[in-house]
Amino acid sequence: MSHLKDKNVVITGGTKGIGLATALHFSRAGANVLITGSSEASLQSALKQLPNAEGLVCDLTDMAQVMSLGNATQKTMPQVDVLFANAGIAHFRPLQEMTEALFDEMMQVNVKGLYFSIQQIEPLMPSGSAIVVTASIAPRKGQIGLSAYGASKGAARAMVRNLAAELTQKNIRINCISPGPVVTDIFSRMVDGDEVEAKKILDRIASTVPQGRVATADEIAHSVEFLCGPGSEFMLGTEITMDGGKAEL
Repeated sequence: MSHLKDKNVVITGGTKGIGLATALHFSRAGANVLITGSSEASLQSALKQLPNAEGLVCDLTDMAQVMSLGNATQKTMPQVDVLFANAGIAHFRPLQEMTEALFDEMMQVNVKGLYFSIQQIEPLMPSGSAIVVTASIAPRKGQIGLSAYGASKGAARAMVRNLAAELTQKNIRINCISPGPVVTDIFSRMVDGDEVEAKKILDRIASTVPQGRVATADEIAHSVEFLCGPGSEFMLGTEITMDGGKAEL
């Protein structure tokens, strides 16, 4: 029997990519899953794929929605055993092409929205519960066009370390998953839905990974499951890197 059976799980940014893959994985394992999405349309599209899941609209660029997340969640889930704080965005631009609007949006979602969404859900979490944050290898690996994105994810990584010291007093564990390149729709969106160009980007990125490929979102979901399960009970404030060796070799 899965350790996730009958557990209450909240996944922010659960409508696509890593969040949706993890929601599917957890739901199939018997968890009660609640996902958040930035719009009603994206939420409903994702929920059609998820058996027995609930959804909430929570756009992390809207602080009114973020600050009401705890109350909204409690109406569906009085107790939360696992929080996968996954919602995030990426704008890849070199220094001279980065705009203030894009920079602010990344910091709002990847840092401020992340922090306060955790703040809102944490009071619903009992002793022994777990939080997993989606970070990135970007703060560890210098790459062209990732300076602002890497800074936002570096802040997320630092947040995990410091919250670990605070939340362990309540016996709540927090760790993070740091993916390298993953197959998601972000590459398609970068080229306005041109799937041929998106594949070229993915192939180019795969050539920089020692294992010669990019990860699937489902592979990341398995690592998230590990971080909220019994096999990781002595892990605190740390990360699992899933990058095919890109940051190390």
